[in-house]
Amino acid sequence: MNSLSSFLRPTLMLLAPLLACSAPPRPQAPPLSQQMATLLGSMNRIGLVRFPLVRPGSVLPAEFNRPVSWHWSGTLEQGVSEIARQVGYRADVANTTSGPIIAISEDNATEATLLDELSAASNPTAEVDVDIPAHVIRITPHG
Repeated sequence: MNSLSSFLRPTLMLLAPLLACSAPPRPQAPPLSQQMATLLGSMNRIGLVRFPLVRPGSVLPAEFNRPVSWHWSGTLEQGVSEIARQVGYRADVANTTSGPIIAISEDNATEATLLDELSAASNPTAEVDVDIPAHVIRITPHG
């Protein structure tokens, strides 16, 4: 018995520090939709993969270049109506159906970039058009 305890004691003393050195748990990956939103946001900042409201060489009215912070979620119609109200335009959302809920959280954006985000979120079911001379923001449904 004495020889067994003399063997176990040093073995346990050597193994005890190793038991405390387990690897930390792997962090959980964010949901795929969040990963895609992050990826598309990065691609948008790098190369504007979508067709933005502002084309190279064009100038938007001052009301679309105003910096805003926008944390919002709702339907496309609600978003377009809210932006139209903020810039003093009329929203033409009469022929649209209620679509999915869109969430936008931007701390440093312009009204034009918010419209770009809404337009991108509405594809392929609808398109957001801005008629600057008539002061109208219109949703054009596809199909």
